[in-house]
Amino acid sequence: MGIGEGVGVSFTRRRMGGPSSPLVIFGQSSLIGWWDFSDATKVTLDGSLNIQTILDSSGNGRTATQGTALARPGWAANGGGGNKAHGIWTTNKSLVTTATFTLPQPVEVFAIARSTSTPANTGYLLDFGINANITFQQNAASVLQQFDGSLGATQAITQNADFLADSLFSGASSLLAINGGTGSSANPGTAGSSTTPITLGNSALSSGWSGWIYGLVAINRAATTPERASMHTYAQSFGVP
Repeated sequence: MGIGEGVGVSFTRRRMGGPSSPLVIFGQSSLIGWWDFSDATKVTLDGSLNIQTILDSSGNGRTATQGTALARPGWAANGGGGNKAHGIWTTNKSLVTTATFTLPQPVEVFAIARSTSTPANTGYLLDFGINANITFQQNAASVLQQFDGSLGATQAITQNADFLADSLFSGASSLLAINGGTGSSANPGTAGSSTTPITLGNSALSSGWSGWIYGLVAINRAATTPERASMHTYAQSFGVP
C-alpha cells in the first residue's frame, strides 16, 4: 500500500533534487544509493503503517525492502527535525536492497539520524554486507564507530538530537565526522564487500539502530571538502546543528 492510499496520513511533500540535494551534490554516477525517508513519495507502507519498501532517490534503482512484517521499521509523516518525516527503528528492524554489490574502498556514507536510546547491542546505520564498511553505535554508549575488519575511528553523539554522520572508508585515510566537524581518523580495515546486498538500519547479523533515520547516502569515492560542506548544509534542514 502506498502512502495516501486509504491510510488517512497527511504530509507535506518536500521538493527533491533541488540545488542542495545529494543527487546534485554528488551526481548520479557517484551515488551508490540515496534512501530518503523524509520523502513520502519514495516510501511504501504496509497496513500497519510500517515501511515495506523505500525507493532509491539516486535514480540508480537500488530499492530496499523488507518481506517480513515484524522486521519492518516504522514511519512518521512529520515531527522530526524541521518537522520532517523519518523512519523509526528499533531492535531487529531493517530494509535490504534487492540488488547485490561488490564494493571495494573508498566508500563514503552520510547518515542523517537520531539515536533515541543507547543500544543493548551495537546499533548499525548501514551495512554493506556482513560487517562490511559499517558505521555503528557502540552498545550502552553515545558513540559512533567504524568497522571493516578492524575497529576504526570513534565520534561522540548526543542522545535524542539529530546529527549528520560522515563516514569515509579508505584504509588508513578513513574518517568519521559529526555535524560537519573535523572528525577523527583510524584504520577500520579494508575488507570491503563482495556480492552482497546493503542493509539499512541494521546489519546482516541483526544489530538494529535504535532511533530515527531521515536519510542514508552512499557514494563510491571519497567526497571533496566542498561536497561535505554542501551535505552539512543540506542536513541542517533536518535540525542538524
